[in-house]
Amino acid sequence: MSAPRNRNTCSLHCGAFESHSVAMSRGASLRCLALFLVLANCGAPGEVDAQAVTAYAQFAVGYPTVTHHTGTNTATVVVALDRGASAYFVVARQPNGLAGGAVPTPTVDEIFAGTDTSNPSHRSDVFAAARLEVTSANAESTTLIVDVPDLAIYDVFFATHTGDPFGSPGNGVASPGADTVAFVSAMTVPDVTPPWFTAGTPFVANTTLNTATIVLALAVSESATVWILALPADAPPPNSARDVIDGVYDLHTMSFSPGFHGSVVPVVRASGGAAPNYNASSENPIGGDAAFVEITSTTM
Repeated sequence: MSAPRNRNTCSLHCGAFESHSVAMSRGASLRCLALFLVLANCGAPGEVDAQAVTAYAQFAVGYPTVTHHTGTNTATVVVALDRGASAYFVVARQPNGLAGGAVPTPTVDEIFAGTDTSNPSHRSDVFAAARLEVTSANAESTTLIVDVPDLAIYDVFFATHTGDPFGSPGNGVASPGADTVAFVSAMTVPDVTPPWFTAGTPFVANTTLNTATIVLALAVSESATVWILALPADAPPPNSARDVIDGVYDLHTMSFSPGFHGSVVPVVRASGGAAPNYNASSENPIGGDAAFVEITSTTM
């Protein structure tokens, strides 16, 4: 009877040992798994953050810059990035002329589209755009904005791309919309474009020699003053527009005097208007898109 008790005791002890061994094994596994998860959770956020910072090209400190050249419709743009990539920008006109107004911030796709009217992302308020290639980190790339219409205020918006935004298949990474760089009211362009003659003018429509009268066809693109200097046919021409305004003729040849010097304010006509005609017999215009000015001088 003692033998079975020993066997039972042994059996119980063995059972307890097996149960204990399983518990220890599972506990160790859980501890290992917990340690693995802790390590994984510690490492993953740092890697994700690093990718978010470095996935797209960012502007170097102090860039981009926009320098408007006072009294002109031009500006210089300079960019530099933290790597070799592309910087895009658009120049958008504020809605109310020199009174300004808010410009909706363009999306990066609208910035990439620039002035390409065939691109569905093109915006009608964009009057200039460019893509600047940056060869390496902190290297500058420069361009000149020219010929934006005057009497307006412009904002300039920037975005970056590490590849080609219109590539097929697509490649590279664009800067997110939240990182679009805006230069608000970067350019205030006053009236810097001089008026020009329109409708095929000016020209001499008629002369009446007996009364020393000249009929001129004159039309201009905007409200302006036109200065006239009439000289004998054999006289040298004035040296500049300033000479016409001042009435200066060749000071070294005093054998003649100007036939006429003065100014008129012609009408404003569309640049695409028809060339004017004049009926000399009736001394009346007979069509076209111009105003006729008659000047008479006793010295002619």
